[in-house]
Amino acid sequence: MAWVRFTHQDESLRIVSDELWQRAQRRVDPAKGDARLKSGGRPKYLLSGLLRCDACDAHYIIANAHSYGCSSNHDGRPCANGIAVRKDHVEDVLLRGEESGLAAMLAPERVQRMAKEMQDYYAERLLAMHGRC
Repeated sequence: MAWVRFTHQDESLRIVSDELWQRAQRRVDPAKGDARLKSGGRPKYLLSGLLRCDACDAHYIIANAHSYGCSSNHDGRPCANGIAVRKDHVEDVLLRGEESGLAAMLAPERVQRMAKEMQDYYAERLLAMHGRC
């Protein structure tokens, strides 16, 4: 059995105008209707938004005071990747020039290899999409 809901609006019973009602609603929820408040701000952590989960492609987020973790796994969505990466370690490796750090990632031969891998991946995706059409 489905519920059917009927509404009836009687303007003679109105005690506040639509404009006043909308102003009151904006005070209750200031972010509602203001795109500036929903667009986010600067990242709070150095690698925020840059690390991705290999299992589900969700962003890695600060999972606790000391580590990044898969946002899907952390928020209870279906991702089995429970691997947490220590924040200080990943920042040292990627940004502060350890042997496998930023300098190594920007080496010309590595950049060429990564570009080739991305081109191959893109070609595979195109083939997969055209194969479905």
